[in-house]
Amino acid sequence: MYQPKRFQPGDAPPKRKGGIIRIFGLEGSGKSQLAINSWDIAQPLFYANYDRCASHLLKAYKGEAGFFYEEFGKLDSRADAKSACERLDAFANAAISVGDGVFVIDNENNEWSITKKAYLPNEDAAAKDYDDANEFERNIRLGLEAAGIWTVITTPAKQKWFGARTSTLDGETYYEPYGWAHTKFMATAEVWLYRSPLSPGATITPSGDMADYKYLAEIRTAKYRAAVEGVVLGEEKPVTLRGILEVVKAI
Repeated sequence: MYQPKRFQPGDAPPKRKGGIIRIFGLEGSGKSQLAINSWDIAQPLFYANYDRCASHLLKAYKGEAGFFYEEFGKLDSRADAKSACERLDAFANAAISVGDGVFVIDNENNEWSITKKAYLPNEDAAAKDYDDANEFERNIRLGLEAAGIWTVITTPAKQKWFGARTSTLDGETYYEPYGWAHTKFMATAEVWLYRSPLSPGATITPSGDMADYKYLAEIRTAKYRAAVEGVVLGEEKPVTLRGILEVVKAI
């Protein structure tokens, strides 16, 4: 018969590790670099690359446990997309079997496009057709979190995901009519990464040396820690995943 564990006064249950951190930002804002420089949180690194080549960033990874790498390119057929989803699921299960580390999905835009191609019947899919795609996304992310893995997801500027039908960014219109039900569960933290003197949401068109720019990160959402929303890192505390998690009291 099952017996729950009793704690005496003054005791506390063991602290649960793992969580989901989403990093928003425009192209070139440093999202991938921030996700990879995570060895001081947990090791090893599991890097699912849906973005451009990250060799120069991964070469600088300093974690003694090393990293595991899978690359997911542009896929044209539904069968290829389904195979890619199965590969991501296997990669996540490999991390779960280790039971520690940081799992990076870089970049969510491209990863979601592959998931949609695998699970949606056509481009005009109705809301109900998104159930399988959203369930796949939830199972990956919540499964990693439950296993104590820190899951870091890089994603484009938020205007691209949650804009209205008429919203534009750099002259392009972005609108997703039904998707992203899987984002309704709370991440441990959602963070907007940008460069100063550019403000959050500004287009990055630097005219000078990029060394003149300073990385800043604003915490937009913090699970159970609404009081820290709006905190900007980069002035007194460096922009690192450890710095973000220390602010939201996750580690």
